[in-house]
Amino acid sequence: MTASPAKLAAIRRRAAAQTGVTVEEYKRRRAAGERYCGGCDRWLPLDLFMANRAGRDGRAGRCRSCHNAANRLGTARAARRADLAPRLAAIPADLPALERVRHVLELARRAGLDFAGAWPLATQQIPAEWAEAIPQTRDGWQRAYEREPATKAERAAALLADSVDALDDHERGGPRRGARARRGKRRLSLDGG
Repeated sequence: MTASPAKLAAIRRRAAAQTGVTVEEYKRRRAAGERYCGGCDRWLPLDLFMANRAGRDGRAGRCRSCHNAANRLGTARAARRADLAPRLAAIPADLPALERVRHVLELARRAGLDFAGAWPLATQQIPAEWAEAIPQTRDGWQRAYEREPATKAERAAALLADSVDALDDHERGGPRRGARARRGKRRLSLDGG
């Protein structure tokens, strides 16, 4: 079934706007055998795109490299989730909702899952009374998830840094104040000062 000229013009206008070029530039590139990859945001030759019978021109919307990278990411995430399943099953059912979310996110972080893969696991078995409240706090959970160290070595380094700051505070008679405290980072000098 062939689209009408008006419909083709609308399709080209929309596609040109999505790719950031004029309609004339879009037509010229398509006639030259190029296609826009939505994954890497580049115009590439058609032979770099996999076949897709469902597509308008019989090609996929992303180049092979972007398609393969997305598949690798999905496969790695699925493997991490599978490794995590026995640990999630061992979480007590009577654990309070917020404690359960915290516990699942901690397990997921240790397993190496990113927050996008961990959040659905953390919220899938929350009680009905928490069903609306927990998703509203997603941004706060994400900030904490991405801020806290994941590995033992990172946690040890953070603990050591906190201990050094606490010792400095004790020697000075209190926590840092003024410009050094606002900067947030302690600068070490070689002369011990």
